[in-house]
Amino acid sequence: MIKNKNYLLKFTKRIFLSSLILIILSFFVPLTIEAIESGGIGGKPAYPRYDIPETESIFIHTLNPGAIQQEGVIVINNTSLRKTLSIYATDSTPSSGGGFACKQFSEKKINVGNWINIEQNEITLEPNTNVVVPFTINVPELVDVGEHNGCILIQELKNDTEDQQGMSLAFRSGMRVAITIPGKIIRKLELISFTSSKNKKETIILTPKVKNLGNTSVSPNIFINTHSILGRNILPQEEKIEGKYLVLRNDTSEWNFQIQPPLWGGWYRSELSIVYDNNHLKTSLIFFNWPTLKFLAIEIAIILILLLIIFFIFFIKNKKIKFQIINKKDF
Repeated sequence: MIKNKNYLLKFTKRIFLSSLILIILSFFVPLTIEAIESGGIGGKPAYPRYDIPETESIFIHTLNPGAIQQEGVIVINNTSLRKTLSIYATDSTPSSGGGFACKQFSEKKINVGNWINIEQNEITLEPNTNVVVPFTINVPELVDVGEHNGCILIQELKNDTEDQQGMSLAFRSGMRVAITIPGKIIRKLELISFTSSKNKKETIILTPKVKNLGNTSVSPNIFINTHSILGRNILPQEEKIEGKYLVLRNDTSEWNFQIQPPLWGGWYRSELSIVYDNNHLKTSLIFFNWPTLKFLAIEIAIILILLLIIFFIFFIKNKKIKFQIINKKDF
């Protein structure tokens, strides 16, 4: 009994000491902050709004013409090395196929990228550290109503090779800056086209193309259901094509959705639905898909067998008729 008590006492002490060590270590081990990053460096908005979850990763403001907005970006070095980072602003640009992307450092800034003044354009951070870099957004007096987009980018500066001088830029990570100028906000999408094609691997590509006719970005929900002409779905439930996609102001976006070709081939119908606000855009297309060689051979074999059966039935029936005619003549 005494041995059991001593064992229990020792076990309790070990648990207590282990817990105490873990608590002490938690105060000294540096925390890794999640961020929009590339290669362990990046950033995030310093002052997100809890009522707008998107502000955790996007700078979102509604500002009047001539307004000045104070802001800040948390610049982060999550690597084990000391890093010198460049912080700068650019205008936005449509990505390939539509959506959001950032212009290059060398490109001229004429929109939101030109409205942003960053307090420090270069900073050196020790491993696993971060710092808030303030910046201001200065909206011009003459500006269109609606949404305007730009970028805050963070990029590592690296020493050039021996035959070059100064510093060179490495991989970058960017954050969207979305500024809305109050007024009559127009949210309108137009469905331009819905087509099908095949790539080199014979995968079917379904491509809807949408144009934003409004003055603010819209994120519609897109659904595509593909089935045979007879109505049988060719994709399992867990592989249905659906999701929310961004269409920027005054921009045309298109997306390429891949589906594996049906093994048996035939005629198929794809139905497209685009839903945003209380609007619902719909269309469909019909396309033909050849079966794979294996299943084409099976289909040909089935057809041949059916033809042989029909021929055999017809042959037997014809022979029977002749036999009956001969019998009548003999009689």
